[in-house]
Amino acid sequence: MGAIISIIYLAFVVFITAGVWKTFVKAGQPGWACLVPIYNVYVMGQIGGVKN
Repeated sequence: MGAIISIIYLAFVVFITAGVWKTFVKAGQPGWACLVPIYNVYVMGQIGGVKN
């Protein structure tokens, strides 16, 4: 039972990561930026137009 839940969780994480990666690429940002913990928040701010 635990293995099935782990596989479902892993599939969910991969799905979310792929979606964020695609969002970054469509916004003209590098896709790998979604994998870096603090940098991805900074890039999301740039995409959303937050002023520094």
